[in-house]
Amino acid sequence: MSFKFPYQYGFVDNRKIPYPTVPVSLDTIRGRRSFLFIMDTGADTLTLPKYMIHLLGIDKKQLTESEAQGIGKELVQTWEGKGSITFCGRTFSVNCSFTDNDNTPFLLGKEEIFDKFNVIFDNEKQLTIFEELAVRTKSI
Repeated sequence: MSFKFPYQYGFVDNRKIPYPTVPVSLDTIRGRRSFLFIMDTGADTLTLPKYMIHLLGIDKKQLTESEAQGIGKELVQTWEGKGSITFCGRTFSVNCSFTDNDNTPFLLGKEEIFDKFNVIFDNEKQLTIFEELAVRTKSI
């Protein structure tokens, strides 16, 4: 089964920039809500802004303090933990990272996504396509 999501657009210096955004549902203190995430193949984990710690009802003391490096060389303060997401009709656990910044974009990283889906960026059709992988059994 495949799931297709149209690119969304933003503007940078008056240039129209495509973003491969996808809806991901999270359980918040206000019930299940859908958020648009950028499918970021350069990110390892699901990455969220700091304010989402409260909105998801997470006790910050239960998270592991860490640092991450993005595109630049500066290290960013983060808090790491696990969370549950619903994506493409499946609910599963993912590693997640909360940055020390409320302006961080919602990023869907590779972990737990690449082992469940092939990801295709169809620039001609302006779509991000997720194709479910067949369930693999471990061989001994």
